[in-house]
This record gives sequence, structure tokens and C-alpha cells, in this order.
Amino acid sequence: MKSRILITALLIVVSNASYSSDGKTVKESLVGFWHIIPDMPSGWAETYTFNSDGTYIYHTNTMQCSRRLLSIKGEWSHSDNTLTITQKEKEHLVGGKFEKSYGSCFDENELVGAIRAVTEINPNIVETSQLSEIEHDSRFETTLANKITIHGNSYWKFSDGPNYRH
Repeated sequence: MKSRILITALLIVVSNASYSSDGKTVKESLVGFWHIIPDMPSGWAETYTFNSDGTYIYHTNTMQCSRRLLSIKGEWSHSDNTLTITQKEKEHLVGGKFEKSYGSCFDENELVGAIRAVTEINPNIVETSQLSEIEHDSRFETTLANKITIHGNSYWKFSDGPNYRH
């Protein structure tokens, strides 16, 4: 009787785990560095880094030179094709002034002379998003072949490791 209960419990756990095409669980496959476009123009666009310890960092578009929000850090989890993100702190720019932009900025103006600040998000903001299956993008032979949809936007995996951006 005990072995039947144990086998039933194991089947429930296994059947609730989602797997990607590479045989990893979806949670394992999400770990890494994801970029909103499959290449890198003159700077990084929006990126997510999902770490194996359940933390994440979201970076805003570096080519949007008038932005004040730089990044958001927090925790993430995955269950039943739902990604839950808890925003805990943000890095942003305070002060400064706007001047005409040049170079790789796609904004008309850029923020100059601002100071970086980190602020706790209190209360934390919790967001959920339905995830698509991790798709194989046949245009690529590298980790870029992995593509997923988060908050309605496609992201391509640049790296299984967390430090690709820097």
C-alpha cells in the first residue's frame, strides 16, 4: 500500500513538470539571458536574466537614452506555463537634464548628468504572464534557437549563463 501511494505521488509530481524540447524542465530552460530581439544592434534592447536561484533582473532598452528606469530586480517562479515575477527593487536615474541626442540613441533627447539610484519597491509588485512553449527558431544554430513569449513579446536566449550582458 505504501509503495502504491509513493508511486502515485511520484506520478503527480512528474506529470506536473513541464518539459522543453531539449529534455530540460521549462524552469531549467528559462535560466539564462534573454533578449527581445534575436541580434544586438548598437546596444541592448529589453533583456531578462533568470537565475537558477529564483532571482531575476530585467534591463530596459539601452538605446532609449531618455529613460529613467534602468532595471528591475526580484524573484521569479514558473508553474503550469505561468511565469510569476515579483519586483523588489529598481535602479533608476535621478535628476539630470535632457539634451539633444546623438549617436546610437533612438530618442530625440537624452538624459545627461543624472545620478543612479536603487530604490526598494514596497509593496512588491507581483505580475503573472502566460508563457508560450519554448520554441525552436530554425534560423539559428546556437542558444538563439530558443525563443519564448513573455508579456506578449518574443525573447531569444543568448546564453544559458547569467552574465552575458556585461
